[in-house]
This record gives sequence, C-alpha cells and structure tokens, in this order.
Amino acid sequence: MLLALQQYYILIFIIFIQVLFIKKVGKGPILLLIALELWFLSAFRAWTVGNDTGNYVGAFVNLYTPFADVFGSSYMEQGYQLFNKFVALFSNNPQAILVATSAVIIGVRFLTISRYAVFAGFTALLFVILQFGTTLSMIRQEMAFAIVLLFLPFIVERKLIPFLIGCFLASTFHSSVIAVLPMYWLYQLPWKKKYILIILLGGGFALFALAPILNVIFDTIGRYQKYTGSRLLGEETKVASLIKALVAGSVLLFDAITYHNYKNKLDSLSSPLKIHFLLFMVLVGFVFQIVSIRGTVLERIAFYYNFFNIISLPIFIRTYNQKKQVLLILLIIGGFILENSIILIFRPDWNHWLPYSFCF
Repeated sequence: MLLALQQYYILIFIIFIQVLFIKKVGKGPILLLIALELWFLSAFRAWTVGNDTGNYVGAFVNLYTPFADVFGSSYMEQGYQLFNKFVALFSNNPQAILVATSAVIIGVRFLTISRYAVFAGFTALLFVILQFGTTLSMIRQEMAFAIVLLFLPFIVERKLIPFLIGCFLASTFHSSVIAVLPMYWLYQLPWKKKYILIILLGGGFALFALAPILNVIFDTIGRYQKYTGSRLLGEETKVASLIKALVAGSVLLFDAITYHNYKNKLDSLSSPLKIHFLLFMVLVGFVFQIVSIRGTVLERIAFYYNFFNIISLPIFIRTYNQKKQVLLILLIIGGFILENSIILIFRPDWNHWLPYSFCF
C-alpha cells in the first residue's frame, strides 16, 4: 500500500501545483491541461486498474465483431453496447474502449467544472482527490452521468423536454440515471424547512422500509444480488456506506450552517447554479447515502448527487474572509486526503485504482 499512497500524493501534488497557476495562465488552459493528464491516465491504464475495468474490456471484445448479437450478448444497456460497436469501427484493440470512454467521462466532467465552478482550480483538485478513482471503475454509469451533465443547461434554462430527452439517452447507458429526474424540479424549489423536512422524513422511511423491497426486486430480476442484505452494519459494504454518509453529512452541515449565517451574501453571489439547487443536491445526496446503509445499491443514486459537493463547497467557502477561506480549504483538502488514505490502507478493495499501472 506504500506505493499506492505515494502515487496518490504525487498526483494530488502535481494537480495542486498546476492549480496555483490559474490566475496567471487562465482557467481554460489549466483545466484543459489537467483534463488531458487525467484522460491519459484513465485511457491507458492497465486492465487491472479499476474494479470493473476487466469486465468492460471483456464486453468490448465480445461485442466488436461485425456479427455480434449487439442486443443479446450482454446484460449491459443497449446504448452502451452500441457505443462499443461505434468505437470498434475505428479500432478492435480492447484498449480503444477505455480511450473513448475516458475522453467522454473526463472531458464532460471538466467542461461542467469550467461552466459552473466559481473556483475551478479548487473544484478540479477536489475532483482528483474524491472522484477521479471512481471514473476508472463505473464506466457505464459514468457515461450516463456525462450525458446528464451535458444536458444540465436545460435545467437552468427550464427546458423540460430537452432535459427528458437527455435522461432517456443516458438511461440507455445505465438505467439508474432515472434517479436524476427530480433535479429539474429541485432547481426551482426554495430552501425552506418544510421541503427539507419532507426529504429527510422520506429518507428516514426509506432507510427502514426500502431495503427489504429492494431485496425482493433483486431476487426477482436476477441482478444486483451482491447488494442484497438489510442488516444495519455487519458487513464491510455497510461500513463503507456509513463512512460515506458521515462525509456527505459533514458537507451538508457545513453548507447549511454557512447558508444560515451568510444567506444574503450567498444570494448576492453570481453563482452559475442556484444556491438553493446546490443545497438540495447535497441534501438529497446525503439522504441516499444514509439509505444506502440498508440498501447498498442506492449508493449508485447518491453518486449522481454527490458530484455537486465539489461544486458547492468552493461557493460556500467564498462567503468567509480570506484568512478563514485559506484555513477552510486546508482543512477540507486535508480531511478528504486523510479519509482516502485510510481507505487505501485498510479497504483498498472498495475502489481498486491504486497502485496504478499503465497498459504498456
């Protein structure tokens, strides 16, 4: 694990140094440089890097032949299978699917950061610390979320039909993306106690009632059986969910307290996304993370909402004076690095992307 920690710290240090040059060089060139570096690492990784990478490479091999039964040879959604067939038009090398999916996933993430982050460098650094490793594993879901992010402007512009079209396209890559539909209506929802209470009570009910229902559904459809189990804690996956819920709760608590104390200042900020929307994204992500303690598969839904944590944190930090901003940034970065270091040491199997190795 020493090598994994060394690689993790080196990657963070390299990105941190580049972020320091944003004011001098400009946001665009630095974000592009970081995106290209991360794409290279993702595209040319060994097939053992990322929990599910080998499965996706194998699926590509099975699907790229001209006579493959594209809709019958895999459990993977049809849109993702067609994407495999499209990539195979250019190359039959199995590495090609990682090159292509990495370009979409990393490219769209950084396009979104460029559009909506008020402190893009800090957001990019948080992405590397918290979320880059995930992009190397959940390829179908990451591709689906990339499509959702491309259609995110239609939420802001209040264009329901185009957004629904985007969600439909995304669902052909991963069916769980249906869970992002509430984002459209949450964008206009005011941050009021009654709405907060409804969401929290709904999460509390689901915590105790949903897991048994999911178990029956999984047994019926024959998928996701590995997530079956409703005992509170008692399994490593439950411990992982609990830790993630505590982290999500900490982000929510910080954002909520900051909004309560600096509401007028936050409302006056020219944030690319509504402050209330970001608060609800963090709240819903926290609720799904809590519920996932009883039904681990729901972490796949929390994933869509937790992305906005790295968008919201820099905005809320801006409300404090300069000294407090520096202190908060250091505490947040230090805390997240410590969290992931502990995971790398004691639970490397949760998301096996380090130690890293190239495919060549």
